[in-house]
Amino acid sequence: MICFNAPRPKEEDKTYPARTKYGLISVVIHEVGHNYFPMIVNNDERQWTWLDEGLNSYLQYLAEAEWEDKYPSRIGDPAKIVEYMTSDSHDPIMTNSESIVDLGGNAYHKVATALNILRESILGRERFDFAFKEYAQRWMFKRPMPADFFRTMEDASGTNLDWFWRGWFYTTDNVDVSIEGIKLYTVDTHNPDIEKPLFKHTQEQEPATLSAQRNKPLGMRVEEFPELLDFYNSHDEFAVPPSDKKAFETFVKQFEEDERKLFDPTTSFTPGAEKRRRLGHARDPGSRIFRRQKRGTAHARRNLAPQQLSGGKGNSHAQGDSFHHARPASGDSRCRPLQQRLAAQARAHEVPGLKGRPR
Repeated sequence: MICFNAPRPKEEDKTYPARTKYGLISVVIHEVGHNYFPMIVNNDERQWTWLDEGLNSYLQYLAEAEWEDKYPSRIGDPAKIVEYMTSDSHDPIMTNSESIVDLGGNAYHKVATALNILRESILGRERFDFAFKEYAQRWMFKRPMPADFFRTMEDASGTNLDWFWRGWFYTTDNVDVSIEGIKLYTVDTHNPDIEKPLFKHTQEQEPATLSAQRNKPLGMRVEEFPELLDFYNSHDEFAVPPSDKKAFETFVKQFEEDERKLFDPTTSFTPGAEKRRRLGHARDPGSRIFRRQKRGTAHARRNLAPQQLSGGKGNSHAQGDSFHHARPASGDSRCRPLQQRLAAQARAHEVPGLKGRPR
């Protein structure tokens, strides 16, 4: 194979800049790669230039990475394709080669970047390398079309990549996403020593409304008539009295060991403190559990394994999964004792944080 290389040392002193050195190395790597694509794995270069130039450019990028540390590759890295992909000459890779405005950016650089992302971020190196090798072996001494490359990469990797080919090869669509809103969620431990400080912090972080800001200069009636003040004006509602702690301990002890896992802060999640406050049942762990028991039934069943959905017999801790990982339906006899105890407590106002407080 004859390879014509433009970079040369200067005639007068035989010196050369770094750009000449690495340009010579890169072009030799690239041209040697053409012994394989398209000389062994052939393609219609007049129709689909990228099928050999793009694949070969990516192999060049991989070879340069093994030449030396921090080799100044000009292709492959996503940051280096941004200028082309935001320019007016940006065409889909699947454009006919004779209609492409910037053939270098399209058939060489963009394809190398796409394959780099596919290998590093989507398939992983092991699956990508296996699939790419399978393509080379399956189609050597043949003339594959783009669909053959797409199909082989999917077959060998076991991954549906339709969305990837569509975005990178068939269109020039941009990522167009925005954040419409953010919802904060907190772990509900049902422990007053943890929950009450969280409620307090949430309220302190709430921005003052416009009305509240404008009402500050107004005189308060209780300032004019101090006799209107009572216990609730001086009481810290976020303080945890010993009775709440004792009530929480009693509340937890009544459950079986696997039922107590419902209180595990790493697995039991509920809406944030602000939402619970708006719903009017803040600082009421018993009623929250009771409502979650009903509300979580559909979610729990969606996450059950097929054998669990078939309705196996036995209590919750005789099953392979613990109670909080696979909650039975609300009508299942396995959860009736828990539901009955919670319902009785809610009716009797015996849950922690509720007894003795005005409703």
